[in-house]
Amino acid sequence: FDTYHDSQQRGRSVGALVASMDQGCTQYFSTASYHSTREEIGSNLGVGIDKCLLAFHGLHGKYPSIIVFYRDGVG
Repeated sequence: FDTYHDSQQRGRSVGALVASMDQGCTQYFSTASYHSTREEIGSNLGVGIDKCLLAFHGLHGKYPSIIVFYRDGVG
């Protein structure tokens, strides 16, 4: 998960979430959402995680047994 703050559109940020869909890390699912403030981890994070879990379940018929969440450094 990472966040981008657009300096030209004050008060708007975008959070992006990418999830690996297989053990070999060759298939991915991604989603992005706008934040109305300069939040580092937006209020839509839970919705993004739900989307990733549903995509995994749709591909494999089950949910992952382990979830590792990586967040790039926060300033």
